[in-house]
Amino acid sequence: MAETGKLAASFTLTGFDVNPEEITAMVGVTPTQTWRTGDLVDPRATVRRKSNGWKVSSESDTAADLGELVGKVLVILRPGWPVLQQLVAQHNALFNCVVHVYDSGAPAISLDKDLIRAVADLGVGVDIDLYCLPGNDTDAHQSNDSSLSC
Repeated sequence: MAETGKLAASFTLTGFDVNPEEITAMVGVTPTQTWRTGDLVDPRATVRRKSNGWKVSSESDTAADLGELVGKVLVILRPGWPVLQQLVAQHNALFNCVVHVYDSGAPAISLDKDLIRAVADLGVGVDIDLYCLPGNDTDAHQSNDSSLSC
């Protein structure tokens, strides 16, 4: 059976001057990823980070609904909620969702009212990136078909 999609959701905080480990200590939540200004974006790249960052993310090849992953990230963030609200008010923050759609299948892209309320309570915007790709990840990198549609 062909893979129909891949989902990811993350909360990212950037634009702060302190060491990302200090954000971790303040929030009391272990991030999935941190970086410092000047770090390489990717070990294979030459592009460098323009600001410090702190990120909590969840991704899945099997999740049926984007809301499920957003909910997982919110549960991880919940212990640090009051501190995160203050940090979000002072720095740059974003909830980013990525949907990769392969072939003709697609996972659900739904956020129920409780998820929307929680994201709004945190004070962040939501960015949803949708990528329509042929086949799976490997096929997508080998294809030059620009006539794809979702």
